[in-house]
Amino acid sequence: MAVNPRLQTLWAEDLDGLAAELKRQDTSQLIVLGPDVSFRANPDKWPEKVKKFSVVYQLQEVVPDLVQRLAAVTQLTTLWLVGTEIGAEEVSSLAALTQLTSLSLWGNQIGAAGAASLAALTQLTSLDLSANEIGDAGAASLAALTQLTSLDLGGNGIGDTGAASLAALTQLTSLDLSNNVIGDAGAASLAALTQLTSLNLAGNEIGAAGAASLAALTQLTSLSLWGNKIGAAGAASLAALTQ
Repeated sequence: MAVNPRLQTLWAEDLDGLAAELKRQDTSQLIVLGPDVSFRANPDKWPEKVKKFSVVYQLQEVVPDLVQRLAAVTQLTTLWLVGTEIGAEEVSSLAALTQLTSLSLWGNQIGAAGAASLAALTQLTSLDLSANEIGDAGAASLAALTQLTSLDLGGNGIGDTGAASLAALTQLTSLDLSNNVIGDAGAASLAALTQLTSLNLAGNEIGAAGAASLAALTQLTSLSLWGNKIGAAGAASLAALTQ
């Protein structure tokens, strides 16, 4: 089987050398997958968002001080640490990466405390914290990131209170809050995000009243409410979204 040079294995002992090389090359984008992340070797099968990376690194073991060791690559503008088990304490080390504009920490269980640490990264325009159990408290911390245009918080136990906090992020054009516990009150809060063109609220607890509130988002070109209970009345309200 041919070796794919774009998918590189990575051990703990390799990290310092990798960080030094990335710094020498002035690399601005980095993606590291955890050891348990299933990933296709064929780049043609990679998700479109991943194809932009020239190399994908996959750890062969969990590295407790992963973020501290990568924080030396201070010129990074894009960083993805997917399923690397970094936890809340590690997240605080990301504060050294002051040029970051895009960050993905999918599936790391950073919790509300980790989300609070990210509030210092005010230059972020894109953030993915899917499957991190940040809850309403974590969502409230993220309200400080007012430059965000894209935010993915799927599967985080966020309810109406958290949704209300996120309504402060008025620059958002893309928001994914799928598989949370947001109801009608939360949907009403999100109606303040009038710049949204893409909104995913699949798998929440939104009814007809919440759907009626979302009808105010007239810039939407993509809306998912799968797994909610909006009924015929809610669907009729959304008929106004002609984009």
